[in-house]
Amino acid sequence: MKPLVAMPIMKGQTHQRAMDAMYALEWDGRLDVLLLIGGDDAEIPVDNIVRKYNVARDVALKNGYDALMTLESDIIAPPDALKRLVAVEADVAYGLYVWQSMWHHWNAYWLVEEELAKSVSESPEMAEASWGKVIEVVGLGNGCTLIHRRVLEAFPFRKSDVCLHPPDRSLAMDCQEEGFVQKCDLNVICGHIQRDPVPMVLWPDITRRGFYRATDVGRIPEDLVTSELIYLKDATDEEKRRLIQFSMEE
Repeated sequence: MKPLVAMPIMKGQTHQRAMDAMYALEWDGRLDVLLLIGGDDAEIPVDNIVRKYNVARDVALKNGYDALMTLESDIIAPPDALKRLVAVEADVAYGLYVWQSMWHHWNAYWLVEEELAKSVSESPEMAEASWGKVIEVVGLGNGCTLIHRRVLEAFPFRKSDVCLHPPDRSLAMDCQEEGFVQKCDLNVICGHIQRDPVPMVLWPDITRRGFYRATDVGRIPEDLVTSELIYLKDATDEEKRRLIQFSMEE
């Protein structure tokens, strides 16, 4: 298995804890990491996101990678995330995290349609029955996700035809349409960094009300892009990690 880890970075949305977690991913052998930087000038913000995911897809397909692991720049993944997702018998495997919306649902969904979606955590019975297991889902989310090459070859990332949703929703729907198996490993518990209204990290937690908890994230600088890239360059071990800095500026 030769995976590529890709992190699309939107302007002003990098976090050292997320970067640290990405570089702490356990893997036997060298692991290539692709940072997608710049090119955030599209009139519709979701177009920036779709473009970066498709660049990651192209890099993976043209360079012989077996799978693409997407990590969003505000996700704190556990060290064993990549190994666990590779071990999942599915075409697309998801880690578990909590949305930043006013409804802090898990990203493990049993229903995903164009304008309707239902998370496992919306049902106490489903949440309790699923906790700590690998379950079949129909999406949703590219925050910590392993997408096998056969899926990448089948279709590109796209935004929704009806709503301006990020490409994770369309990925879930396209996988359903093509018959690809999607599963979520609820042992891959990720933190989701929230900036507003109060900086914090949201974590899935079956023991808490709403099935999530919040912890302090510390001070979040306005824009860490420059300093984080310097940090990553210094942290790179050529024998184990190879940083592919892909500038999307014209």
